[in-house]
Amino acid sequence: QLKNNGNGLEPDEKNKLYQELGQSKESLSILQKEIKTTTVAAEKLRSEPTNEELIHRLQDQEAAFAELKAKVEDSRGLKANEETKKQLKRGIKHMAGEWKKRKKLCISFLNDMEEHSDGAIPAKECLSGNGPIDIDSDEAIIKAAKAFAQRKKHNRFLGKKGKKSSAGDCPPSESFIGVEVDFNGVVTRVDLNDQK
Repeated sequence: QLKNNGNGLEPDEKNKLYQELGQSKESLSILQKEIKTTTVAAEKLRSEPTNEELIHRLQDQEAAFAELKAKVEDSRGLKANEETKKQLKRGIKHMAGEWKKRKKLCISFLNDMEEHSDGAIPAKECLSGNGPIDIDSDEAIIKAAKAFAQRKKHNRFLGKKGKKSSAGDCPPSESFIGVEVDFNGVVTRVDLNDQK
């Protein structure tokens, strides 16, 4: 004969099975949540650096720190360079003052020559390098340097090669040809492209 007259399980057994099914579903849900949390934690751990990578990073940072420390020590030495800079400025000022005195004497001499020769020896022409007296004035030297630079530029255009500079990291300016000192003692650069 069939159990429960062929109507399936007894109500108590059926309720027990439903209860166990509910508990199993709840346990499954809890386990799925734990798996999800564990997967997220594992992904986070995978994205973080390993101990070996951290050791390498630490060594890199220590090397960078040592380099910065050396730079700081070097920059502290710049304070000592301030005194050297002041000495150089004083030296330049002194030389500019000497130049000013000598230029004044030369121009005075040329003006006297022009006056006593009744204009036969013009001071301006002597200063520019075209007069009867050959003088190495700033103007004449700069004019000659410009002419030389123009010839050099022309030779380069024709394909003639000059010697390469061995100045290293800081090559010289190709347009720089000299300096001038005005009557106030101010030193100014003269470039090839300056119009004078």
